Amino acid sequence: VLVLGKHADGGSTQIDFINAVAPKVIIATGFPRRWSEQRDYGWKKEIQQGGYQLYLQSETGAVSIEEDSGGKLHCVPYIKERKGSL
Repeated sequence: VLVLGKHADGGSTQIDFINAVAPKVIIATGFPRRWSEQRDYGWKKEIQQGGYQLYLQSETGAVSIEEDSGGKLHCVPYIKERKGSL
């Protein structure tokens, strides 16, 4: 799981870094009010095309990570339209 904070100008949001880390899930803050810090549509599309499960908190709210009885982890967003497994 890679958790990305609000600052989009750091290296952790670059696709090369994300590919090197190769997380199964990315939980990212949504779209801050300041335009310079917004994650644009192209970034989101590139992440999704890379096969990563993306949870933008502006769309999902909080995301909990829960373990089932078999030891498998599941991401459970506050807004329930989206659920994924690790």
